[in-house]
Order: sequence, then C-alpha cells, then structure tokens
Amino acid sequence: LSHPSQEVDLESRVEAAEALVETLLASSRLAEAASVANKLSDTCLQTGLQMHHVRMLLLLAQIHQAAGSPTTALAYVLSCRSLCAGLHMELVSALATTVLAELSLQLGSSGVAGMLTTLRGIMPLVLGQGSIALQARTNTAIAKCILRCADPQYLSENPDSVLRPLAAALDGYKIIGSWTRQAEVLYLQAMIFDSLGRVAERDAAAADFLHCETVVH
Repeated sequence: LSHPSQEVDLESRVEAAEALVETLLASSRLAEAASVANKLSDTCLQTGLQMHHVRMLLLLAQIHQAAGSPTTALAYVLSCRSLCAGLHMELVSALATTVLAELSLQLGSSGVAGMLTTLRGIMPLVLGQGSIALQARTNTAIAKCILRCADPQYLSENPDSVLRPLAAALDGYKIIGSWTRQAEVLYLQAMIFDSLGRVAERDAAAADFLHCETVVH
C-alpha cells in the first residue's frame, strides 16, 4: 500500500498538471495541452484518481473542440457526463452539459431543443455555485440554442429571451477578460439588433465587436 503522504503528493502533482493543461488550452497551445492531458488521464486511471480522470476527459473534450474536431470532442464529453453522475460531480457535469450543447450546435444536431431544456435545468446550479466563466458560457449556449430553434416571429416578439442571456454572458466575459468570447456575444447581439431594426444598438454592438477583434488580433 502506498503511504498517505505519497498519495497526497501524487494528487498535488496531478492538480498542478491539470492547471497546466488549462493554461495551455487557454493560450491555444492545443497539441501540448492534448499531450499533457492524455498522459495525465492515463496516470489518473492507473492510480485510481477517478475525479481527476473525469476532469481530464472534459479538458480533452474542450481541447478537441478548440481544435475543430467536434466529433472526437463529443466522445470525451459523453464519457465525462456518464461518470459524473456516479461521482456526484455536479459542477463538472454542468460544464460538460454546456460543452455538449456547444458541440450539438456545431454538429447541427436535431437535439438542440432538448439541450435547451437541459441547459435551463442546470441554470439554478450554475448561478448558485458556478464560476463566472461557467455562467457566461452557459448563458451563451442558451442564447445560441434559442436562435437555432426559434422561428423569426417568436424572436421578433420575444427578443429578450435571447438578449437577456447574451447580456449576462457579456458581463461575465468582461469580468474575466475574455476578449474572444466577448466578440462572439457582441456579434450575435449586433445580428439580433439588426433583425429587429434597432440600428443604434446594432451599431454600438458592432463597434464593440470590432474593438474586441482588434485586441484579439
């Protein structure tokens, strides 16, 4: 049997490696992130660190998503979600659900309406316990699902159903300093304001979008 101090040391090293993977992913060093994450996932399996293994599956899903491989990402995120239930990892499951919704939108899935219902179901948990980043990302996914599912008449009569989650998402992305995701939300806002004939708001959103694009590039 391993000594308790060795187990604590291993877990500390795994947590440090997880943080490294997150940093590599955030800086778009995807090949490096994937390499570290795969090795770490194997280590977690071999040493029985189940919760860390589940988090690695989710990170691998996001790495493949960022690399433009949604089908591969889908396999990882589904595995993550199935394992979360037995381990009571509610917040990890919530992020996995949000990533799954994003992938469903990317893949043109017919199940987007169902994902919208699921996202709305996790929002109390996300708002009550989730990070600002998770709240913003989930709000963005909800807005995108509505845009995909709703007909133009519904959107013209209920624009706040989309604009409200987008505004909340934008506030969150501003707090965490995510210029890329701010740009994504501003683009959607400008598009919606344009369809509603709200020219001044469209132009303001478009100007902010261009500013974000300048910062990113």
